[in-house]
Amino acid sequence: MPLIYRYLIKKLLYSIFLFFLLILTFLSLAGITFYLNQAKIVKISILISYTISAIVLSLAFLLPLGVGVAIAWTILFLIRKKLNITFFTLGISSKQLLIPFLTISLFITVLNFLYFEFAYPRAAYINRISYLESKNKPIQEGIVKNFWYRSKENLFIYFRLVDVHEKKAFDGNIFKADRNYNIIWFSKIPTASFLFKGNKILISTKNVVRYFPNRTDKLKKLSLEFKYNRKLLKVKEASFFSLLELYKLINQATSLNINKAYYLWELEKRLLLIFLSFWVPLYLFLSLFKLTDIKETTVPLFKTGGLTIFFILFTVFYQTLVNKLSLNPLYGILITIPYIGILIGKLREN
Repeated sequence: MPLIYRYLIKKLLYSIFLFFLLILTFLSLAGITFYLNQAKIVKISILISYTISAIVLSLAFLLPLGVGVAIAWTILFLIRKKLNITFFTLGISSKQLLIPFLTISLFITVLNFLYFEFAYPRAAYINRISYLESKNKPIQEGIVKNFWYRSKENLFIYFRLVDVHEKKAFDGNIFKADRNYNIIWFSKIPTASFLFKGNKILISTKNVVRYFPNRTDKLKKLSLEFKYNRKLLKVKEASFFSLLELYKLINQATSLNINKAYYLWELEKRLLLIFLSFWVPLYLFLSLFKLTDIKETTVPLFKTGGLTIFFILFTVFYQTLVNKLSLNPLYGILITIPYIGILIGKLREN
């Protein structure tokens, strides 16, 4: 790797490290303050779990901003020291200098993908548990939307709504599948009893029709029993699922004609933020690197910051439209079109 590439990548990583060290310190203090302000039970273990999970969740939106700030800081340093002019004088083109920034963009993109696959869903789950424990609320309290459960025997249970307080489940489907996930039989369950008994969940309903590929049969009563554990809180929020789990749930919901909007938008939202984390470093480089005067950087910096913040606010606003008004999540992808167009325009300029 040429010396100039190693220098730029080292400088970029150092700036990213410093920024996130600063932001993590601020988020830690904010998380601790918020916990102490709203908690009814103060325990060190719950405080640590809540604060760490809140920090990890915040990175979903702060990662693109943080990388942008770090890269802008690096480029401004190069402009102040006139190093970019030195590079051009030595015959190094802007396309060659793009390589370390492209490398960082790809690295951050892969890192962001792994973050949304593993860290983000786990943090969302732990944060919810910690919040309920801090409020001294029972885990089994309230309304559960889009309840999913799969047994070891590939029996799948779905209810659109579960009212734990009233011990009722509504608008459900139960189906058995083989090892290749081909459906063996399928039943629609308009309402069912949903009870907690010790560490078990009991579901029962009457007059069930099971549909097989070549026949149907009727059961006067269908009763299901499975062990309850806190992992079943995953059914409450789409954010508790990994990217792969969301993809599988969307496919299952599609095959059963079940509402998949919440899962589809959660998957799409994460992919949009991954796209943003790739877009920001490249756009900043193309906007700033050819400038020779530090005063000329003000407009490009504000423009990049504005576009980044607008993108993040759009994902938050569009999520509200999906959840409250059932807007088609796929329309949200359209936000990427102008951003791709802007990036292509900058590439042509350079």
